[in-house]
Amino acid sequence: MKKALMILIILSVGFAGGWVASSITPKSGQEKPESTKPSIAKDTERFVDTSSGEGMAPSEMYTELQKRSGKDFDSQYTAYVIVMQNNLTGINRLAKEKAENAELRDKATEMWQYDSQLTSELYALQKRLGYAHH
Repeated sequence: MKKALMILIILSVGFAGGWVASSITPKSGQEKPESTKPSIAKDTERFVDTSSGEGMAPSEMYTELQKRSGKDFDSQYTAYVIVMQNNLTGINRLAKEKAENAELRDKATEMWQYDSQLTSELYALQKRLGYAHH
């Protein structure tokens, strides 16, 4: 339970950090440089699915979640948390395979095992709540 709470806190901090970064706007009369402008569904160079979160940055997910409420929020939240958790699981899998430092590799292995279990639990919760899109 403590580990699940820690993961949810980490994900929440990631969402909040993305929100803060995306909410910083230029001073009046200044235009954002083209490279820093956010792009969601209008971006044709990458696949973005706002319903599942695939292809979205955490800050984009956070922005989309701010627009939601009720069951729509719950459904999007579960979808986005699963995407984030899948990314975290993948990152830890890479670290357990590629990290040079043995202590870091051991910690990544421990986290990967936990992440894999948590991901399965999140999928089961999403299905049980009727929010699974697959």
